[in-house]
Amino acid sequence: MVNKGCRYVPILKARRGEFGAVEHMNADERLHVMPLFEVPPIPWDHVNHTPGKTIDQHLKNLGKNIQSSWTNDRACFVDLGLLHEAERMANGRHPVRAMFKEFRHRELKVIPVTGLIRDKDHQTACSDALQTDGLGICFRIQPEDFRDEHGFKRSLDGLLKRFEVTAREVDLILDLGPLNENEGSDTSRALSFIKTIPTLESWRTFAVAATGFPVNLAGFPQSTISGISREEWELWQGLISSPNIVRIPVFGDYAIAHAEHTDVDPRKMTTSACIRYTSANSWVICRGKGLRRNGFEQFHNVARTLIGHASYKGPEFSWGDKYISDCAERRVGCGNLTTWRKVGTSHHIAFVNRQLAKSSFSSADHERSAVISVGRS
Repeated sequence: MVNKGCRYVPILKARRGEFGAVEHMNADERLHVMPLFEVPPIPWDHVNHTPGKTIDQHLKNLGKNIQSSWTNDRACFVDLGLLHEAERMANGRHPVRAMFKEFRHRELKVIPVTGLIRDKDHQTACSDALQTDGLGICFRIQPEDFRDEHGFKRSLDGLLKRFEVTAREVDLILDLGPLNENEGSDTSRALSFIKTIPTLESWRTFAVAATGFPVNLAGFPQSTISGISREEWELWQGLISSPNIVRIPVFGDYAIAHAEHTDVDPRKMTTSACIRYTSANSWVICRGKGLRRNGFEQFHNVARTLIGHASYKGPEFSWGDKYISDCAERRVGCGNLTTWRKVGTSHHIAFVNRQLAKSSFSSADHERSAVISVGRS
C-alpha cells in the first residue's frame, strides 16, 4: 500500500473538531493529504485540582475517531508523545501499545511517531508497533535536537539502530513549531537544520512543519476582521526556492492552531465568537463579541460578515465554506466552539491542498521530494 502523491502533512490535535474536518475531506484531499494526529495531554480539572480523566477515558474514542474520519486504505501518523511517561492503562499496558493494538483490530494503517528524546518504554512500544505492522516509523525532530550538530547525528543514527531500520523506512518530519519566536530568518534557521540532516535524499519522506498562528486571539479587537501572516507558508516558499536545498520538503503546518496545547481554567476564559479563515498569505480572523454576554447566536452575523469579505471562496469550496454560507443564511444552527474549529480546519485543509497544487512546486520538484510510501523497502 502506497500513499502516492502526498504533498501536505497537517499536524492536527486529536480532538472532535479536527476529526470532523478530516471526515469531510473530499477525494482529492484524501489523495494528497496525510494527517498527523497528535494526542493532547490529559486535561486538568481546575476545580478539583486533579487530572480531568483517566488515561483509559482520554483514549477511549481515539481509534473510533480515526476510523470514522480517515480511511482504512491510506496511512496516517499518530503521536502519543505528549502523554506523561508514567501513564499506563487500567490493565497496566503502555498507551502506545494499547492504542496500536486497537488500530490493528480496526484494520487502520497507522504509523507510530517518535523522536530523539522519548522515554525507553515509549520507544519499545513504538518498536513493537513497527515490527508487528511493518508500516515503517516516523521520526519527528525539533529545533532543540540540533543544539549539538555531532550529538544530533549520533542520536539520529542511534535511533535508526534502536528500531533496526534504514532511512528508507522512516518518514522524517522536521517540526519547527511556532515561528517568529526567535531572532533571525526562519528560512535561514531551517536551512541550517536541514544541512545537518545526513543523507537527506535517503529518507522515505522528508517534511518540514511549522506554524505562525498565535497561542490565542486575545489581542485581536472584537467586532472586526484582522489578519495574521502565514509565516510557515512563507518559510516553505523560501525553502523550495533556495539554491541550497537538496531535497524539496513536503509541506506541513498546524492548520489553524498554535503548536502548544494550552490548558486554561475555563472559569477564567473570555472566549469570543470567531471564525479562523485561511487565505493566500494570511489567516482572516473574523471576530465577534464575548460569548458569555452575547451568546452563540452572533455566529450568524459573524458568518455573514465573512462571506462579504474578499477572501471568502464560496459555499462549494469545502464543507466548512458551505457551513459558513448556511450559517449566514440561518439554514443551520450557530454551532459551538468545536463546530467552528471543524469549519475553519475544513476550509484550511482544502485551501492548502489547492494552494500546493498551484504553487511553484513543479513536477520535477515533486520527483525530488518525498512521496510517502507505506511498507518496508
